[in-house]
Amino acid sequence: MLFDVGSRIRKLKSEVKRMQENTRLALPEKQRLAGEKYHVIMKPAVVQLERMVATTMTPPQTPHETWFQATFGPGMEYLYLLLSLIGLPPNVAMEAALQSLRSPANPSDPEAAWEPWKQVPMICSLLTSLSKNFYI
Repeated sequence: MLFDVGSRIRKLKSEVKRMQENTRLALPEKQRLAGEKYHVIMKPAVVQLERMVATTMTPPQTPHETWFQATFGPGMEYLYLLLSLIGLPPNVAMEAALQSLRSPANPSDPEAAWEPWKQVPMICSLLTSLSKNFYI
């Protein structure tokens, strides 16, 4: 499965736009459907990101984990540095950022939920390479 957050966001925005144009649905129904569509479309991205965080937040135990942290660790260290500058412990901030992906405040705006992750260098290439190794 080729992983691409950008295409998932575009697909979700297209679905939300189509749903918003549907005059037969009441606003609460549109909001509920937007949340359901968000979870269906974005779940693979969230799961892979959770795996990445779990892998980089713990000491490596296998040669592959050692390679992974050596290859992608600098991007995560940059994120940890940013978090420490604003006074948040990385594990607390990471969990908050992951929670914003799991249950966004506004499912109709997926870009807002992904905002905390835009600061991580190599995040797209990292997630793409993860998708080649993990199947959901």
